[in-house]
Amino acid sequence: MGTILSATDIRRAFPVGNQTIEVLKGISLDIPAGGIAVLRGRSGSGKTTLMNILSALDPPTSGQVFFDGQELTGAPERVLSELRRTQMGFIFQSVALVGMMTAAENVDFALRIAGVPAAERADRVQKYLSLVGLGNKGKHMPQELSGGECQRVAIARALAHHPKVIFADEPTAELDSLTALQVTKIFQQMKGQTTMVIATHDEALSAAADCIFEIEDGVLK
Repeated sequence: MGTILSATDIRRAFPVGNQTIEVLKGISLDIPAGGIAVLRGRSGSGKTTLMNILSALDPPTSGQVFFDGQELTGAPERVLSELRRTQMGFIFQSVALVGMMTAAENVDFALRIAGVPAAERADRVQKYLSLVGLGNKGKHMPQELSGGECQRVAIARALAHHPKVIFADEPTAELDSLTALQVTKIFQQMKGQTTMVIATHDEALSAAADCIFEIEDGVLK
């Protein structure tokens, strides 16, 4: 299916006091479309920084990033914002659901900002809540759901607008082993439909990956 994401000689440095700390030191990689790519490394290795650059949340100090053939580095923020809303999905370790919205409303909100027509939204909300095993909990508020259920709502929210790539940062880190396994199975079900880029230490997620990029001290091993 070709390559969906490419990075060439990505470097990222941050000023710390009178020094400059280089977090990424010339990373180049290609991520194939339609599978699961895992970024793996110790805390502080640079994997989250790399994910933020690949998803256009943070610019590199130097280097190039291409998304589906379009260069992201140097693109105007309005272009990057549109890509993030419509072509990318995000799953955070902290879940980041809107506390004043029900599970269904959280999913619907992502559809609205992606520009999905109103006539399609209700069916998609129910479809993706059902996919993650929460078809009967759409009216529940986040505080009425377990941590694992909230994470599954976040997955439904990320999937519902049919993004080309989903970025997930330690999506199973706060989950018990059974829920983490359920999340892994959901990701496996999405193979071929979207590309998953996952920063994780989870061995089960790594075992499900089509490609693994090991990062150590800002370089690929």
